[in-house]
Amino acid sequence: MVLGLKLSLGLTPYSYPVAISFEGEGRGLSLDGYDALVGRALNVLTGASRVLAPYVPTPPAVLRVLRKLVSEFNPRVVLDAGCGEGVVAATLSKSGLYTVCIEISRDRLSTAKTSISGKGIGALVDFVEADLTQLGLRRVDLVYTYLLPGSVDVVASMLPKGCILVSLDYECTSCRRLLGALDTGGHVLYVYMV
Repeated sequence: MVLGLKLSLGLTPYSYPVAISFEGEGRGLSLDGYDALVGRALNVLTGASRVLAPYVPTPPAVLRVLRKLVSEFNPRVVLDAGCGEGVVAATLSKSGLYTVCIEISRDRLSTAKTSISGKGIGALVDFVEADLTQLGLRRVDLVYTYLLPGSVDVVASMLPKGCILVSLDYECTSCRRLLGALDTGGHVLYVYMV
């Protein structure tokens, strides 16, 4: 028996159509027309690997609100946890903030380095290819994440006390002090004191 399922992740303005077929009792999985984002997301859903989030760019409207929000806390060190192609780091660095990009994907980190070096802000950004769950984070004032539910809690558990955690769209269920939830027009920035 083959169960056919067509799935479209409507991540406006980005859309990732997927065709998935499950054969038998879920033992066979056939994917057609997906990109790396959806493949990694399916790894999470099927438990195939430990992935904190698929890559989805932070929307421009969120970047504008995030830049203003972060400047209110005046952090010395900002961590872009799962930086993807470096859009958040570029935005914050343009405001003069020192940002550390952490990304597990070598290709995305390379793209982030190239993008940021071309903007003349490279001196304010460091790049680390690493699995967030393997890092010991001691000196960070503010962390931005756009990770899957539950993954935000994993990151929060590694942060020093007093650190500000900003999570796009997903709440931190283990964080005890919610400082605010900002609607950015279709997305919510949750701000916590760890």
